[in-house]
Amino acid sequence: MDDKFEGNTGINGDTLPPLDCPLAGLPSEVIYERLPSGAAGRAKIERTLLKSLPPNFYFHTGELIKTGQKGVTNLKLIGCEFRQARSGLRVGRWVIPIKGTQQTVVVTQEEIQAVQDAETAARLSDLRRITLVEYRQLVACGLENGHSCPVEIIEDMMSEYRELIRGSWLVGADAQYVINLLHADWIMNPPPIRDSDDLSHL
Repeated sequence: MDDKFEGNTGINGDTLPPLDCPLAGLPSEVIYERLPSGAAGRAKIERTLLKSLPPNFYFHTGELIKTGQKGVTNLKLIGCEFRQARSGLRVGRWVIPIKGTQQTVVVTQEEIQAVQDAETAARLSDLRRITLVEYRQLVACGLENGHSCPVEIIEDMMSEYRELIRGSWLVGADAQYVINLLHADWIMNPPPIRDSDDLSHL
């Protein structure tokens, strides 16, 4: 059987990864750590505690809370620190709660949106580090390797949609979005058959 719920004593032997490194062996139930709501919740707790949460802390429960405003809900998150299970089917996974470490926080839609905006800004900054030529190469390679578009078709589309690709690069749009758009156009509007391709005489 798995270890039972226990306190902080006896866990000093656990080696925790650095804060910027995701924990190996997190259970599949952990979803908030991968969402803006979880990031907003962690940041709010850290502002209250005036210190960073350890990397073995994660939220295990979320609950929508209605507000006085129609259609507006907040999110209550409950989490605690976990240690690795030392026996049982979940051995090695960070699933054993540490007593006395529980934290509860309520995040608003505005706080979650602020995290989403920050993530978008960071993504835009990363995208703008690549040149337009590199962005065009990403699109062309995606069409060729991901969708098996013929080279001549890709060359035509890169010319026809030159301004669309440039505009997408300027606003920091994900290259995959452009790839999907051009691929859909190719599927929905196939190029006319060239004379050299006409097989009706055979």
